[in-house]
Amino acid sequence: MKLTKRYLIFLVKSPLTHSKSEINKAIKRGLKRTFGEKYLALSGVELVEYDEKKNIGVLRCYHNYLELVRASLALVTNIGGSPAALYVLKATGTRKKAIRIISSYPLQ
Repeated sequence: MKLTKRYLIFLVKSPLTHSKSEINKAIKRGLKRTFGEKYLALSGVELVEYDEKKNIGVLRCYHNYLELVRASLALVTNIGGSPAALYVLKATGTRKKAIRIISSYPLQ
């Protein structure tokens, strides 16, 4: 069976702005802490795009692990020591559509 990819568009709510690497570390740490190293590897999680001005990003994962990744994003409570929350806005099947959605998202 072929593993297809899904793209999650997520929003970061935090009093501070964070870099792409900080967001990536927090997401992977949250997935590893919640479901373990095995599912971190199997899910194929990768931060594809992150806009620091809009605090919105695109995360890629395999479709079989979409719900696990969504759950782990909801359980992230801090990024780089500051309080934060990650909200999944939409899931899509193509990177092109995900990039188009975040580029049309308004500044907050």
